[in-house]
Amino acid sequence: MKKKNSSIKIVIAVIAIFIAALVGMGAIFVFKTAMQEIKVEEEIADINELVSAGDFSSNLLYSKLNRTVSSGDYALVEKAIKNYIKDVVLYIDKINELSRDEKLFDILSIDNIREDGPDFEQTKKYISHISITLDEIEKNIKELISVDGIMKYALNSGLDENYIDYYEKIAIGSDAMEIITSSRYIDVVFDYYIELIKIYEDMVNLLSSNPDGWYIEDDMVYLNTEELLNEYNDIVDRYNKLLKLFNNETSLKNDNNVSTNL
Repeated sequence: MKKKNSSIKIVIAVIAIFIAALVGMGAIFVFKTAMQEIKVEEEIADINELVSAGDFSSNLLYSKLNRTVSSGDYALVEKAIKNYIKDVVLYIDKINELSRDEKLFDILSIDNIREDGPDFEQTKKYISHISITLDEIEKNIKELISVDGIMKYALNSGLDENYIDYYEKIAIGSDAMEIITSSRYIDVVFDYYIELIKIYEDMVNLLSSNPDGWYIEDDMVYLNTEELLNEYNDIVDRYNKLLKLFNNETSLKNDNNVSTNL
């Protein structure tokens, strides 16, 4: 009987050790999983801060986008999110390139009016080019920030369902991605440039349609009739209001002003 009891005790001890080992392995797995998620989420949060600062060409931003801090399936999630962010940043930077284009903000300058008027052939070609560029950027970026556009990167990365759900949580449900996928910011920027181009077109059409109705003297535009003067001033007023509204709604600043030398 003692041998039987001893055997039972040994079996129970072995089972207890086995269960303890399983619990220990489970705890290690949970810990490793939590650490992987922390790495991914902290990395995306850091990237978000850099994007929020508006420096889309910084070495630090691209060094983070091009590295991998996690491993296994979490690395696939991380790479998918970063590939997505790279493409969004690319198009946001293309928008910001417009704000650095001096030619765009010189269209209504006295120099451009003098040099390209009264027909404004080069100005009209440039406005058409900018309009086409804006349409292409807007189409691509709005596709990117849609739910389907965001999830496409996960579906193309070979993730299984659980990790696709995690990708969705980070890419769509996380505060860290809010600025990157902010459709409001995109809408404000595109509304600004679309209205800006419309104002340019209206001004150029007004002046080119009335070549004998205006002239330049001492770096000032003079209109020959009160009707033309009122139309010109209305367009200038729309432009100044647009700049003020845009600067109030975004962090982007522009020191360019429409020439109002009448």
